[in-house]
Amino acid sequence: MRFFIASACLMLLACGTAVAQGDQDASRIGIVPFGYCNSDSRWVSEKLYDNLQDILEESTEYVFISEGDLEDAFEDQGFNCSQFEYGVPPDFVVSAGVALDADMILYGNVSQVGEMFQVAWNIAIPASGNTINADPSMVPKNSEPVKDLSREIVDQIEELVGGRTQQALDQAAFSVQMQN
Repeated sequence: MRFFIASACLMLLACGTAVAQGDQDASRIGIVPFGYCNSDSRWVSEKLYDNLQDILEESTEYVFISEGDLEDAFEDQGFNCSQFEYGVPPDFVVSAGVALDADMILYGNVSQVGEMFQVAWNIAIPASGNTINADPSMVPKNSEPVKDLSREIVDQIEELVGGRTQQALDQAAFSVQMQN
């Protein structure tokens, strides 16, 4: 019985994550402005947001959720959007994503480390409540490297979400085999 319950839970996790992949349809994705610690990291955060928005709006793989809709969803959850500066707690990201019927919500923080800026980012999958943490990246305060990082982030989204889905499916299959 325990194996059955574990298998069912893993299959639900895999299905919830697979929904975010959007194999047939474009995935609904929102971007929370990245948190920042000073005016220079704010500049990097704003450039990242603008570049990510441009890339995602041009892509046929994604349907971009507008900043206004995202802010409304956060305010409905009780989060004051003027505090985006400090980053957003993951539970608010998931709740707002569910309210928006989003497949994914991208969020993170930008911190200054010497003359470079560390960009830590995550992908929330509201359907399953999972958060995928990407490896942080370092970038200088310069338009072209920030634009390049934006492209890398979008490229990594599919890899990270797809990899997590495959991992969950593999775990479910293994659990079923162990039961038999």
